[in-house]
Formats: sequence, structure tokens, C-alpha cells
Amino acid sequence: MTISLLQFAGSLALIRYDSQGNCIIISRDIYGRQSLLFGRSSNGFVLSLCKQENADVKEWFDVPHGSVTIVPLKKEASAQFFTVFDKGDLPEDIELVQQTWIKGLGRNVSVIRRPDIGQPFMKVNRDSKNEALDRTVFSSLLLKYLCDAIKTCLDQRLETLAVCFSGGIDSLLVAYIADMVAESDVQIDLIAVAFGLSETECDKTPDRIRGRAGFEELKRERPLRRWNFIRCNVSPKEVEENRERISRIVQPCQTILDESLGSVLWFALRGAGIDIDGKSTRTSATYFMVGSGADELCAGYSRHRHRFEKDGAMGLADELEAELIRYGTRNGSRDARVAIDHQRIIIAPFFDGNTAAFCNRSPLDVKCDLDKPRGIGEKAIIREALKSLGSSLSSWPKQAMQFGSKFAQMQKNMMAISGKDIKGSDMAQSLRAVSTNKPDSLDDT
Repeated sequence: MTISLLQFAGSLALIRYDSQGNCIIISRDIYGRQSLLFGRSSNGFVLSLCKQENADVKEWFDVPHGSVTIVPLKKEASAQFFTVFDKGDLPEDIELVQQTWIKGLGRNVSVIRRPDIGQPFMKVNRDSKNEALDRTVFSSLLLKYLCDAIKTCLDQRLETLAVCFSGGIDSLLVAYIADMVAESDVQIDLIAVAFGLSETECDKTPDRIRGRAGFEELKRERPLRRWNFIRCNVSPKEVEENRERISRIVQPCQTILDESLGSVLWFALRGAGIDIDGKSTRTSATYFMVGSGADELCAGYSRHRHRFEKDGAMGLADELEAELIRYGTRNGSRDARVAIDHQRIIIAPFFDGNTAAFCNRSPLDVKCDLDKPRGIGEKAIIREALKSLGSSLSSWPKQAMQFGSKFAQMQKNMMAISGKDIKGSDMAQSLRAVSTNKPDSLDDT
């Protein structure tokens, strides 16, 4: 069972009592796509999907992703910790959390490392493509893997499916895939979030402009589908009213970037806004599809281009591998906690294990061509897939959703820090405010 859990391609956070072995089995998948936190209270070790205010826990941590822990109920018996990461694979901060987890078990622990299992999900192919193979071949395979990933997740009885829709190429491709997979009578709600003082201001944000163009294209290219474009316009007042709640949800993540991404996703998953006719509406969908993973797998971030320009293809491959390793302590668990708050289910088909493994083994220059300019070179395989589906919007350049929705600008204005440049890695004041009286690590408790 341990090996099967480590190899599992889907999202997983597991606490299971094994009566035969008289032990507890605790596991998170390799990308950490579900939330599972731990901490120590005066009554002992605590596990929870989200931070619990009444649990007497001074500090919460993510249960290590890509791991299985077996804890016998006999206190004198040793525990076992299986991990797909080898020594030296993890950055220092993630390694520290892993060691904190092991120490927190309060007994002898045998550590078993299986990097061979993690390799398909974490190691990036550094080879160039065979000249006989065209990028269109790989893009068609990508479409197949994305379709398969969604099929395994969807309840066939659903009436409505939602897509977190910025109009960028990732969410646009996900919307096309949703149309390919969902039954013909399923309505697809495209949830477009923007931040501003008025409806007019929200409609002028880059994401809203792209989203509207994507919506019009989908209606034109897939006319048999019922498409519903929901504009979620969020004012500074509404952000402030929900800020403390969102701050508690995203913890233990505490940076400005966490607040930005967590807030945009929270309002998207709430799914409340106005439709194309200006009428108030709220999606009834439980399943929300997102484009998460496309940037990490296919070199979509500006830092990927900078690394390529500095260190070439080998440096870019190293950067992509670092992205995959860190995902389990960044986006994955944080986004899962936001979904829990709204009782939604996130489907991230790019981060399905089989899709991700396909992207990793595909030649690097099939996925991207960073010798080419923005809007062409990054995520080239996704742009090719969109073209094959009839899209004319495949040249949209990458823009992070906190900027495209204008949340980052609103956040900066609300923080009112004069004379200081704000970085995404800085501690968010609102997150710090609800994280007081905490020790530096679990070792102090």
C-alpha cells in the first residue's frame, strides 16, 4: 500500500487507521494538491485540513508532500517515514519542515527514501526534440492527457461546471477541454474576477478584457454549449470585509503573494457576480477547473525566461524542477484550503500526475521556445494545442492573475506603505496579524 500511495497520480491527503497493522497511515501526494496540516498542542500532536483556532496549537505546518508515514499505535514501536525525495533534493526550508514532522512524531522513526518513484513527476527531460517530430504531435497528446485527467474527476450527474477564467491561454485551454469532456447538457460557467471601485473599472482590467474575448470565442467556436460568463466585481470594501477570513484560510502561508493569490481564488470560488446581461447570479457548480500547473510545467513565468537567458536550457530545466518541488508547500495546499472554505472541488488537469509526467518527459524545446518573444515562446505546447482547437487567442502573453485582475494594485493601495517597494515574498501584514504568539518552530514547544 505504501508504494501505491507514493505512486498515486491524483491529489491526496490521507489519514487512515489500519486495523490489521494497528497503525495510522498519513500521506500527501507528491504535488501537495490537498491540504493537511500538523502542529503540537498541550494535549499532543494535532492533524487538520485547515488551521483550527481552538486547537491550542502555536504553529501549523504542512504535512510533508510526497510522503507516507506509518505510526504504530503502540507507543514504544518505531514509526516509518517514506518519501520520494532524496537527501539534498529539498530546499532548506522544506527540509526543516520535514525534519520537524519526523521529530514531532515523538518516537524513533525509520526514514526510507524512494527517489526512483518521484522521478517521473519531478525530473525534467533536458533533451531536444527529434527533428522528425513536430510540436503538433506533442500538443495532441497533451490534449488527450488533459481530457483523461478531467474525466477521472467529474461526477457524470453534474448540471453545471465552472472554470476560473482569466481569458489567459491556460484557462482558455481548460475551458475548451471542459467542453470536450462534459456531457452536452452541462452548463459551463466562466468565472471572471476583477477588482476595482466600479463595474466600469473592473471591466477595464486586463483579465476582464481577455476573459470577455475568450467567452466570445468559445460561444463562436463551440455554439452547442451553454456558456455563462459571470463577472465577479470586487470592491476594496468587500476585500477588507473578508480579509481576516481569507488570511486565516491561507495560513500557514504568510506572504503578500499568498494573500494576493488566495484572495483572487477565494472570490472566484465564491462564484457570485453578474451575468452578461447585468443580472446578479451565483454559480451552482461544485467542480471548479483551474489552469494551475501550466506555468510550472511549460515555462510560463518571467523568471523562467530570465534563467534561460542566464544559464541556457540546462538552467531552465533546473528552475522547472525547483518549481515542482516547492509546489506542495506553496500553491497546492493553500488553494485546497480556499476551496474547503467554499465547499468547492478544484480540478487542476495540468497537475494530474499522468499529465505532469508526460510534460516532464517531453523535450524541453517542445514545451517552450524562449528564444522567441513573449506571447510566442513561453508555453509553446499550450499555444499549439489552442491553435489546433481553432482558437485565435493563443498569442496572449502571460500575466499573473493578481496583476491581470488588478488585485495587486488594490492590495498595494490598501497597505499604504509609503516609500517602500512591496515584494511578493514580503510578509503580509494581515496574515501576520492573525499569526501572533508563535514560536519559531515546532521544536520550541
